[in-house]
Amino acid sequence: MTDLDAQVVEFNSAITSRIDRFARTMEFGNTTAERYRQILVEHQPTGGQWDATCTGAHTQDAAWPCREARRLRKADTYPTSVQAAARWLDVLGSMREMIATTIPQVVDNIEYNLRIGSRNAQYNRRFAFSAFTMPFTYALAATPPRTGSEVEAAIAPLTEAVQLVTTDSDVRGAMLRLEQAMASADDALNSLLIDPEPATVTELVEELRRSIKVSMLSALLGSSGIVELADAEFSARLEELKYPPPQARWVEVGSVPVSVVGKPSDTTISIEEVYQSAAPGVQGLLQAIRGEASPPRTTEVQRIQGSQWISFIFAEWNDHYRFELAKVWDCSHRDYQFPLLGDLGKIRNDMIHNGGIAKRGTANCQILSWFEEGQRMHLTSPMYTEVVRLWPWAELLRRPPPRQDSRNQFPGQVSLTLIDAVQRAAAVDGSKPDDVIEEALRLWLRQDV
Repeated sequence: MTDLDAQVVEFNSAITSRIDRFARTMEFGNTTAERYRQILVEHQPTGGQWDATCTGAHTQDAAWPCREARRLRKADTYPTSVQAAARWLDVLGSMREMIATTIPQVVDNIEYNLRIGSRNAQYNRRFAFSAFTMPFTYALAATPPRTGSEVEAAIAPLTEAVQLVTTDSDVRGAMLRLEQAMASADDALNSLLIDPEPATVTELVEELRRSIKVSMLSALLGSSGIVELADAEFSARLEELKYPPPQARWVEVGSVPVSVVGKPSDTTISIEEVYQSAAPGVQGLLQAIRGEASPPRTTEVQRIQGSQWISFIFAEWNDHYRFELAKVWDCSHRDYQFPLLGDLGKIRNDMIHNGGIAKRGTANCQILSWFEEGQRMHLTSPMYTEVVRLWPWAELLRRPPPRQDSRNQFPGQVSLTLIDAVQRAAAVDGSKPDDVIEEALRLWLRQDV
């Protein structure tokens, strides 16, 4: 076998390995992996030689590996998700923290009490070691990895070690095997961050659902935390009415946890600014004394956090998940068109680019009829939940229908000299700029280099 032959074998082997990994994720009748196998069969070098003419269908002769073969070799041709591996690495980190905070004598005491047959020895051993492994056992019960996945294989030795650590008669040996299994899982999971395994469509949709819900929780609880600061400030001001003079206070955002301090610094914000932006409503003194809460009003904090949430979930969908889902079916990301996502895009644009004031497009949303034209946009809790409830979860599990072809701008920049030359030639020929660009792109595609 020549060196060129060996190159071909190695290249084909790498592609086959990627397709084999991808094939394990096929569901809902998806045949993309088999179609990729057929493409690889069709696009081979004549005579098995590197740089020979490709046997596949091309508009003109193309040297192998052709563009189709190179595409199948690239990792980003296949849908991937690093979230599962990253979450289990976090679980391992939590386990290490639990072990690190344990007093060394604990294991000595457990071992000694087991040896002498102390009445509570087994209970103490189970309690202590269950505490070590608690992050793992809870995560495994609540968010198990996909059956047959590479993540599942990565943590399999750890699963066994966790089970044995509470029952093995050799206490120190069980702890050693637990730590070895943790190190092994750590290496395997980190390798999946570098070379992620392909994701199923169900995994991608569930990851998107989780991202939307967790970010929603963060926005709602974040707002509550700031409102608590405002409420505490209101209580302090009531006390200062009884015992003047009023005191100035600042929120130190650089401390953990965030705290109220008596002096300003480069990392503080005046409590007055917090109060003005987050107080859920000014209560009368009599209402406050009686513990009666006035009806909540929309606040600047609600507006900011709602804007951040809408921007985040729209970016998650628009810039990431629709591209990964399109790879599952080998279709265009533009095929995913949903009225809800169109509405979110309009709301997001007005929140970011129009000072949070609804324009006519937002007022005329098809699904999310939240705001009138000219209205300040504040997200309420029911609005958050409406987005989650109306999200097209079931449709995302299926191949989308192909979008009707249309025209759009093509991004990119070229030299001004070339632009001037093309414009002069187009003027002579009477050609429109759109026709020139389209013909240039078609010619480029024919050149498979």
